[in-house]
Amino acid sequence: MTDLPRYTLRIPAVLVRGGTSRGLVFKREDLPEDPALHDLVFLAALGSPDLRQLDGVGAGDSHCSKIAVVSRSASPDADVDFLFGEVAIREARVDYAGNSGNIIAALGPYALDEGWVEARAPETLVRINNVNTGKPIELLVPVVDGCAAEDGAFTIDGVPGFGPRIDMRFPDPGGAVTGHLLTADGPLSELDVPALGAVRATLVDAANPVVFVDGAALGVDPAAPPPTLNADAALLERLQAVRAAASVRFGLVDRAQDAWDYSPMIPFLVLLFPPSRYPSFSDAHRVWAVSTETGSLLWRYEGPAPVESNGGWGDRSVPALHGCTVFEDQVFVELGQRPVSYYGYQPPRNHSVVACLEAASGREIWKVSPQDFGEDPREVQFEGPVVVDRHGAYVMVRRRKAFGFEDAYLW
Repeated sequence: MTDLPRYTLRIPAVLVRGGTSRGLVFKREDLPEDPALHDLVFLAALGSPDLRQLDGVGAGDSHCSKIAVVSRSASPDADVDFLFGEVAIREARVDYAGNSGNIIAALGPYALDEGWVEARAPETLVRINNVNTGKPIELLVPVVDGCAAEDGAFTIDGVPGFGPRIDMRFPDPGGAVTGHLLTADGPLSELDVPALGAVRATLVDAANPVVFVDGAALGVDPAAPPPTLNADAALLERLQAVRAAASVRFGLVDRAQDAWDYSPMIPFLVLLFPPSRYPSFSDAHRVWAVSTETGSLLWRYEGPAPVESNGGWGDRSVPALHGCTVFEDQVFVELGQRPVSYYGYQPPRNHSVVACLEAASGREIWKVSPQDFGEDPREVQFEGPVVVDRHGAYVMVRRRKAFGFEDAYLW
């Protein structure tokens, strides 16, 4: 057997995170001259098609399977030209139909680091021209010591840790793909969807085409976790049918059956529900009592929600239940949100509580927070577990300082 000739392309790229997304940034000048080869480069770099993207830098998640092709803009109205691509995970395909605000956020610091825009404190304006849509985007990038700031105290839902805040402005977002903010129907459309009939929806093209639909009308349970929704083939078929009908109404395709071939990404489908409680990755403030004989649930205790919850299905920042202590007929727990430390700096938790529960029923007997003792809950936190003896309950208390916390002490 003769070995086939092989060679490896070495193409510079920068791995970035912007918002809740991650992707690779390529300079246009570093890519092969033949545009037909670009998709092959992007697929290989991310590791597609492969559900795990094992042989690339993707993570088997659409939020982490993105690329940006950038160059210095020749336009006097922009600093950077940016082409966005969504790299499919299961298919050998790159979707260029829409845009990504998350990845755009990372291009501001990138432009300063590359010297394409002069960094000026306290913040620098970076003007992006999105090649996909022809729309301008403006970024305000914090600057420290002549460079794009790398540290900060800003947090967003779905991202552990914190960093610098980058403000984004869309001066003219309407009609980014279709040329019109709304369809000819105006703010309310009725979509003819097979097996569902008439579905009321609002279709808006602002930065990206989006279709807003009543989730209950499509049979979606807002409390269901993503794995449950993704395992429901019939539900996914209904959702795609709505997207397909919206694609026709937007004028993106002539036939509904062509919608997926046009783009698996746009239009985005947004399901709306009335406000309600729902489980999330941040909703860990619970104590469950289970029978040691039968395994059945005896009672459950709902702890206080954080002051600022990093809620949402996509959030991987998980608060902690720091141990239960059972003493005689009572259960003592310390509950609270614990943000992830970042390079040695630990931000204060949003809420911290010690609660005493009746072991037989789960009834709350009492609960206390640092605020009950005249302390600022943003500056002082309890540190479990709770230690109990016949004289009282004891818990560690930590006070925030500039970096980290002072030594704990018992309260």
